[in-house]
Amino acid sequence: MQTYYIHPDNPQDRIIAQVVQALKDDQLIVYPDAHGYQLALSLNAKSALEQAQRMAGQFAQAILICQDLSQISHYAEVTNFAHRVMKNKLGTGIDFALIPTKATPKKLVDDKSKTIAVRIATTPIVTALLDKLGEPFVSLPIIIANEALTYYSSYEVEMAVENLVDGFMNAGELTQAVPTLIDISQDDIVIVQQGDAAFEA
Repeated sequence: MQTYYIHPDNPQDRIIAQVVQALKDDQLIVYPDAHGYQLALSLNAKSALEQAQRMAGQFAQAILICQDLSQISHYAEVTNFAHRVMKNKLGTGIDFALIPTKATPKKLVDDKSKTIAVRIATTPIVTALLDKLGEPFVSLPIIIANEALTYYSSYEVEMAVENLVDGFMNAGELTQAVPTLIDISQDDIVIVQQGDAAFEA
């Protein structure tokens, strides 16, 4: 496993370029997100996705990490209702489930709900990754043998995943947070997962 030491507020261009190349090479990377450490893989990943699923032992909801609403609308159907709801809520710890467009690989779509979850970048590292990559990437929670990873230090994360992933972006200590997931795919508001962020319509 390659460890990438990266500054959380001023990410080094050289490190960002290395990680982006690793994603393009179908590698599975642990990255720092606003919700804590998560798994990252490219939109068209094959072996990295299989690697993540083997590690988890179950299907986990894939989340498309996007730059903005415009990019989201290329990969998911954004109705007027969805646009109104998301406009002021994206980036507040709330993810949204939408109907995917044909641009979204079918393997990333939830089998039961037929939706894809979306989130926009809110940190300098994620923003830099998206800028360099030129397209969204896929985020998954770190699940090992059917159990979500809980941790109190980046060292614990590194030790837990060192033989399971290809790279680890170490940005220091991060607080874990549970994202709230809202399904607005049917022009209605359905709370799929109540996380740390409260949703007020």
